[in-house]
Amino acid sequence: MARRLETPSRIVTKSLSTVYTEYMESGKLDLSPPYQRAPCWTHDQNCGLIDSIMNNWPIPMFTIYKLSMADPSFALGARFECVDGQNRLRAIAAFRSGTPIPNKKGVDEYVYWTRPTDMKELKWTDLSDEERSWFNDYDVAVNIIQASMTMESRKAMFTSLQDGTRISASENLKNSMHPVSQFTSRTGLRDFLEPVLNGLMTASTQWIDVIADCASLWLHRDDADPLASLNRKQNELRRVLGCKKNASRNPVYKIELEAAHDATLFPLFESLVASLTEVKRGSTVRCHKFYVSLLFLYITLYGEAPPTEIIREWFASMTSAKIVAEGKAGKRDYDIYKILWNTLMHRLVDIGASGTDGKPKRHTVPKQKRNEVWTREFPGSTDGVCPCCEAPITVFNMEVAHIQAVADGGTNDATNLIPTCGPCNRSCGSEHLVSWCEREYPTAPLLRR
Repeated sequence: MARRLETPSRIVTKSLSTVYTEYMESGKLDLSPPYQRAPCWTHDQNCGLIDSIMNNWPIPMFTIYKLSMADPSFALGARFECVDGQNRLRAIAAFRSGTPIPNKKGVDEYVYWTRPTDMKELKWTDLSDEERSWFNDYDVAVNIIQASMTMESRKAMFTSLQDGTRISASENLKNSMHPVSQFTSRTGLRDFLEPVLNGLMTASTQWIDVIADCASLWLHRDDADPLASLNRKQNELRRVLGCKKNASRNPVYKIELEAAHDATLFPLFESLVASLTEVKRGSTVRCHKFYVSLLFLYITLYGEAPPTEIIREWFASMTSAKIVAEGKAGKRDYDIYKILWNTLMHRLVDIGASGTDGKPKRHTVPKQKRNEVWTREFPGSTDGVCPCCEAPITVFNMEVAHIQAVADGGTNDATNLIPTCGPCNRSCGSEHLVSWCEREYPTAPLLRR
């Protein structure tokens, strides 16, 4: 039989005897992680739970987190952590083991079942064999979270459940089979990205939407219009992100990320985070998630972010409230993305045409020309080597260098461009690339042409 693949989250049905043996009796479940509250049930609540079980009434699902070797509790023998259901599990364990537990006032009391026929208060040892079987065979749902989550994330989930509110869409997606969820879990991207979005994006809980948007734009980066992949309505997006639709078959939001994409995608997110960190520094600017996705697209297409001050001005060009209002008025996401994208590109053209130091301003090399330059140097391949230092480069991480610097009259004509690694492109500055190579890399392939 083929081994079942592990997924970020797995909801299973287990009998109470299995739950008790696997988690409670074995000591593998940590009932008191740092974020958990102290036991707070009254004696009546403890006994009421047992009554519900014996009457075959449904009880809520248990949520437990599978610990990694890096978690402190793992070294103490725990393999799981209780996120939700601590009081229920304590009551079940106390009843099965016949051990008293403290009630809400701290007084130890035994957990009983009151038999409805004679109103006797029965401990486990008082039950008949048939009654024990009823209890042992009672099925419960257990949600086993296998995706990597920080202690803060587990705390947030615990708090949400205790408040009686639903787990956020972000947490639901993170622990689902959605390709974006699995990418996030594999790379630990959430912990890397979310602190930067906090205080910058108007709704930082939408971080998973941002990752999904970025992934979609990256997958469609070679399209004539990558923004067309985001031509959707928000209600359709919510159904997909809530896993109520199959994203891989839904043209509204088609995402087919694989583990092989991680090494290429993550550096782009690193560049995004670096740019957003600079934008946040010393600034109170806030933005809608659409801006973040488009900034990621810009970095994907051009290999670098626009100047920080331009990004701040751009963020302020259309408020989140106005974007939301446009959506509520029936405008599709694509139309709004297009407005924001054109605003940024026009601003960049403006600063490129209005230099005040007498020197021509550098214009961004269009994607089509970048592709043309790469194909000229490495036809039919996505891998190559830097013509200066001979380091490996790919079509995804290369930078386009000017052989004659723009500051010295160089143009964006393809004959003046060549794909290089990032360090070489940035290190040569305004020096002629050939002269720089002669000094730094005398054996450079560029010099043998």
